[in-house]
Amino acid sequence: MARSFSGSLALDHSLAGIGGAVISTVTFHPLDLVKIRLQVDVASQGEAVLGRAVRATRYILGTDGTLGLYRGLGANLAGNCASWGLYFAWYTWIKDQMARGRSAELESGASTLSPLQHLVAGATAGALTQCMANPLWV
Repeated sequence: MARSFSGSLALDHSLAGIGGAVISTVTFHPLDLVKIRLQVDVASQGEAVLGRAVRATRYILGTDGTLGLYRGLGANLAGNCASWGLYFAWYTWIKDQMARGRSAELESGASTLSPLQHLVAGATAGALTQCMANPLWV
Protein backbone atom coordinates (compact mmCIF):
# COMPACT_ATOMS: atom_id res chain seq x y z
CA MET A 1 0.00 0.00 0.00
CA ALA A 2 1.30 3.48 -0.86
CA ARG A 3 2.38 5.68 2.01
CA SER A 4 0.19 8.62 2.97
CA PHE A 5 1.26 11.80 4.73
CA SER A 6 -2.20 12.82 5.90
CA GLY A 7 -3.72 9.38 6.42
CA SER A 8 -5.60 9.51 3.13
CA LEU A 9 -4.07 9.22 -0.33
CA ALA A 10 -7.05 11.09 -1.77
CA LEU A 11 -6.34 14.03 0.56
CA ASP A 12 -2.61 13.87 -0.22
CA HIS A 13 -3.31 13.99 -3.95
CA SER A 14 -5.89 16.74 -3.49
CA LEU A 15 -3.38 18.90 -1.60
CA ALA A 16 -0.77 18.24 -4.29
CA GLY A 17 -3.30 19.29 -6.94
CA ILE A 18 -4.07 22.50 -5.06
CA GLY A 19 -0.36 23.24 -4.67
CA GLY A 20 0.25 22.66 -8.36
CA ALA A 21 -2.74 24.86 -9.22
CA VAL A 22 -1.39 27.72 -7.09
CA ILE A 23 2.07 27.55 -8.65
CA SER A 24 0.88 27.25 -12.25
CA THR A 25 -1.85 29.87 -11.89
CA VAL A 26 0.41 32.47 -10.29
CA THR A 27 3.14 31.76 -12.86
CA PHE A 28 0.97 31.86 -15.97
CA HIS A 29 -1.83 34.26 -14.98
CA PRO A 30 -0.25 37.18 -16.89
CA LEU A 31 -0.36 35.11 -20.10
CA ASP A 32 -3.99 34.23 -19.43
CA LEU A 33 -4.82 37.89 -18.85
CA VAL A 34 -3.20 38.93 -22.14
CA LYS A 35 -5.02 36.07 -23.92
CA ILE A 36 -8.36 37.32 -22.60
CA ARG A 37 -7.54 40.87 -23.64
CA LEU A 38 -6.78 39.63 -27.16
CA GLN A 39 -10.05 37.68 -27.27
CA VAL A 40 -12.16 40.74 -26.43
CA ASP A 41 -10.21 43.19 -28.61
CA VAL A 42 -12.28 43.20 -31.78
CA ALA A 43 -10.84 46.46 -33.15
CA SER A 44 -7.52 44.96 -34.27
CA GLN A 45 -8.54 41.44 -35.29
CA GLY A 46 -6.65 41.62 -38.62
CA GLU A 47 -3.24 42.36 -37.05
CA ALA A 48 -0.61 39.79 -36.13
CA VAL A 49 -1.29 38.12 -32.79
CA LEU A 50 2.23 38.57 -31.43
CA GLY A 51 2.14 42.31 -32.09
CA ARG A 52 -1.25 42.61 -30.44
CA ALA A 53 -0.03 40.61 -27.42
CA VAL A 54 3.05 42.80 -26.99
CA ARG A 55 0.93 45.95 -27.30
CA ALA A 56 -1.61 44.63 -24.76
CA THR A 57 1.17 43.75 -22.31
CA ARG A 58 2.74 47.20 -22.69
CA TYR A 59 -0.63 48.84 -22.17
CA ILE A 60 -1.28 46.85 -18.97
CA LEU A 61 2.20 47.61 -17.64
CA GLY A 62 1.88 51.28 -18.57
CA THR A 63 -1.51 51.83 -16.97
CA ASP A 64 -1.48 49.47 -13.98
CA GLY A 65 2.16 48.49 -13.51
CA THR A 66 3.36 44.96 -12.83
CA LEU A 67 0.46 44.29 -10.45
CA GLY A 68 -1.88 44.91 -13.38
CA LEU A 69 -0.70 41.62 -14.88
CA TYR A 70 -2.27 39.89 -11.87
CA ARG A 71 -5.70 41.53 -12.08
CA GLY A 72 -8.34 38.83 -11.54
CA LEU A 73 -5.87 36.40 -9.98
CA GLY A 74 -8.15 35.62 -7.02
CA ALA A 75 -10.98 34.26 -9.14
CA ASN A 76 -8.56 32.29 -11.30
CA LEU A 77 -6.90 30.81 -8.20
CA ALA A 78 -10.25 29.85 -6.68
CA GLY A 79 -11.37 28.07 -9.83
CA ASN A 80 -8.09 26.26 -10.49
CA CYS A 81 -7.50 25.23 -6.87
CA ALA A 82 -11.02 23.88 -6.54
CA SER A 83 -10.86 22.09 -9.89
CA TRP A 84 -7.48 20.42 -9.45
CA GLY A 85 -8.02 19.64 -5.77
CA LEU A 86 -11.37 18.00 -6.49
CA TYR A 87 -10.09 16.17 -9.56
CA PHE A 88 -7.17 14.50 -7.80
CA ALA A 89 -9.27 13.64 -4.75
CA TRP A 90 -11.98 12.03 -6.90
CA TYR A 91 -9.46 10.28 -9.15
CA THR A 92 -7.61 8.69 -6.23
CA TRP A 93 -10.82 7.73 -4.42
CA ILE A 94 -12.36 6.17 -7.55
CA LYS A 95 -9.19 4.18 -8.27
CA ASP A 96 -9.15 2.88 -4.69
CA GLN A 97 -12.82 1.88 -4.98
CA MET A 98 -12.02 0.04 -8.23
CA ALA A 99 -9.25 -1.79 -6.40
CA ARG A 100 -11.94 -2.97 -3.94
CA GLY A 101 -10.68 -1.21 -0.84
CA ARG A 102 -6.99 -1.91 -1.44
CA SER A 103 -4.85 0.98 -2.52
CA ALA A 104 -4.78 1.29 -6.30
CA GLU A 105 -1.10 2.23 -6.01
CA LEU A 106 1.54 -0.02 -4.51
CA GLU A 107 4.36 1.36 -2.39
CA SER A 108 6.68 0.75 -5.35
CA GLY A 109 4.56 3.13 -7.41
CA ALA A 110 3.12 0.39 -9.59
CA SER A 111 -0.61 0.35 -10.24
CA THR A 112 -2.94 -2.57 -9.62
CA LEU A 113 -5.44 -1.25 -12.20
CA SER A 114 -5.63 -1.72 -15.95
CA PRO A 115 -5.25 1.20 -18.38
CA LEU A 116 -9.01 1.04 -19.07
CA GLN A 117 -9.74 1.36 -15.36
CA HIS A 118 -7.46 4.41 -15.19
CA LEU A 119 -9.31 5.90 -18.19
CA VAL A 120 -12.70 5.31 -16.58
CA ALA A 121 -11.49 6.72 -13.24
CA GLY A 122 -10.06 9.81 -14.93
CA ALA A 123 -13.18 10.43 -17.02
CA THR A 124 -15.47 9.97 -14.03
CA ALA A 125 -13.30 12.22 -11.85
CA GLY A 126 -13.29 14.86 -14.59
CA ALA A 127 -17.08 14.76 -14.97
CA LEU A 128 -17.65 15.00 -11.21
CA THR A 129 -15.16 17.85 -10.94
CA GLN A 130 -16.83 19.78 -13.75
CA CYS A 131 -20.24 19.39 -12.11
CA MET A 132 -18.90 20.63 -8.78
CA ALA A 133 -16.51 23.39 -9.92
CA ASN A 134 -18.51 24.83 -12.82
CA PRO A 135 -20.35 27.39 -10.66
CA LEU A 136 -16.98 28.92 -9.71
CA TRP A 137 -16.02 29.33 -13.36
CA VAL A 138 -19.39 30.79 -14.36
